[in-house]
Amino acid sequence: MVNGQRVLVIDGMHEIQEVLHAVLVPRGMQVDWVRSHVEQVPGEAAGRPDILVIDAAALPIQKSGNDREWRGVPQVILGADEGASTADSDSQHTYLNTPFQFPDLIRAIERLLPIKAA
Repeated sequence: MVNGQRVLVIDGMHEIQEVLHAVLVPRGMQVDWVRSHVEQVPGEAAGRPDILVIDAAALPIQKSGNDREWRGVPQVILGADEGASTADSDSQHTYLNTPFQFPDLIRAIERLLPIKAA
């Protein structure tokens, strides 16, 4: 992970954002949170996030990659489908069934986060 990268959490519950903030901010990352895809994103004018963490209940999957400038942004999708799992992941998406463990979420973010040139 590279300092200054931005994680956007789209989740109706604040707990995921709190854990990611506690783990990722000390590593030099920015963590923003919104309740749903229709809410104004903090710092949206500054550019798109480097990765999205999406609670499928807060953002329907069919909308996850198409809103705003999120096309091509790697996504960790939580609770997307009973049958979805990390085995169904591709280079841009990872699916974690709920309930999930926070270490699994951190690993998924680290794996998908693009490497930025310094």
